Amino acid sequence: MVAWGIKDEPEMAIECVLSEIQPLTLRNPNGTWSDGAITIFKNTFTAKSTIAQIYSVVGNVMSVNLLLPECLNACEKSVLENSFNKILIAEGYAEQVDEPYLSRDNHMSREMAFNSPDSLHLSFAPEPIEEDIDIESPSEKECRSKVDLKGPKSPLEMSFYSVSRKSQGMDINVEWSSVNSVLLDTHPMDPHNRMLVGGFIRQNKAGDRLTLRNTTLIPGVHGLPALITMVFAPRVQLRTDSNRTHLTGAICGLGCDPQTKKPYHSENDIELTFDTKFELSDLEVVSKTRY
Repeated sequence: MVAWGIKDEPEMAIECVLSEIQPLTLRNPNGTWSDGAITIFKNTFTAKSTIAQIYSVVGNVMSVNLLLPECLNACEKSVLENSFNKILIAEGYAEQVDEPYLSRDNHMSREMAFNSPDSLHLSFAPEPIEEDIDIESPSEKECRSKVDLKGPKSPLEMSFYSVSRKSQGMDINVEWSSVNSVLLDTHPMDPHNRMLVGGFIRQNKAGDRLTLRNTTLIPGVHGLPALITMVFAPRVQLRTDSNRTHLTGAICGLGCDPQTKKPYHSENDIELTFDTKFELSDLEVVSKTRY
């Protein structure tokens, strides 16, 4: 039974999450922390005190940057910047991610309040109240035309586009009876692309729309669409930045004529823009996998 008067007891804990990171998708596609990450957390903080830098507070959930226990008595900036969040990234258990909009908005409000001389006033400033405006309905004489409305459409609904040059600009739809006919983005703040593969593709008579059947949504591992394309493409030509310091993309296709340098069936080429950093070691793994 619940003890009498428990409602009068003050709250003793608050829910916290680590800011600007998430479990590494490659190791944890379901979005939960792995046993290795939990073990590191226990070994680092069990029976120890630490400092949590508050990034934001949204919905009674505090997003924090967790400092290491040795930071309690440290004054050096390098020690204070060595947070547990960064250790998880360095150990390969987490990856950098942007905070949700509400979290970023709360973070900016907190910084403005902290840097303002009226910080106390800004911290407790109520949200502005927007007045409702009543708009009169149009008369029957004004309602002479019909407009077909589409929707409602969720802002989380994912859209598709073709990667081959031949079908660029076409509308891409998934057959209505498919389980993937409506896909919602579970990580809207993640800017990386995902890949949807169709077993059968049908083009309409006008030639401006493709309908996919027997589709499979590839797991959202960063860089996986580019890796799959480079592994199975007959020829791959890499792209670099102007300073040749890092790879920016690739053209995948049948290659080109060695004399004229013209591509074979260029309409079927796939031009990729890398949204993940690729090193030379990654390309060596791709080459070994191909051959």
